[in-house]
Amino acid sequence: MKPATGLSHQCKFSQQVGFTLIELVVTLLVIAVIAVTAAARFQDNTGYTEYTLQQRLISSLRHMQYRAMQDDRAGFCYQLVFQNGSSPAFGPSTSNYSAGQESSSCSLSIALRAPDYLQANSAEISGESVTMATREGRGQITFMGFTNLGRPLTNNFNCLSGCEVTFTGADTASVCVEREGFIYAC
Repeated sequence: MKPATGLSHQCKFSQQVGFTLIELVVTLLVIAVIAVTAAARFQDNTGYTEYTLQQRLISSLRHMQYRAMQDDRAGFCYQLVFQNGSSPAFGPSTSNYSAGQESSSCSLSIALRAPDYLQANSAEISGESVTMATREGRGQITFMGFTNLGRPLTNNFNCLSGCEVTFTGADTASVCVEREGFIYAC
């Protein structure tokens, strides 16, 4: 019998949809390699502590620099104090810059109640087996403040030849301050 005119034959072929076994195995292998590599990096913070401290110090120094440039009241010191040696730390001498607090702002001790984002205590630094060294010319820096123009003031030479704070552990990260007030990771 002849098929009726105008009717077409429909194909009974169906297309397969999905992934082949080889594609699934390759995808799983790629994910496993990435997971092993990433897990090893997340389990160990070696080398990260130094760079974290570097970025915190840059942020703290810039914060103090901006405050000094915005407040031109006489007698106030916008500075970070550095404790070198066996219990390294840095932080501001006060967090209270209200009238009558001029002398506490110029103190050479780190404020106990200073905000965490402005300081790093000795447990954070030496607890991670990191050392901190400050240098200006040939001497150590015990504090670094800023003028209302943003230029650094230190106990030595006001960063005439540049100031440097170095964090050393598994890796080394430094912060440099130029005499004009430029603060950067070096």
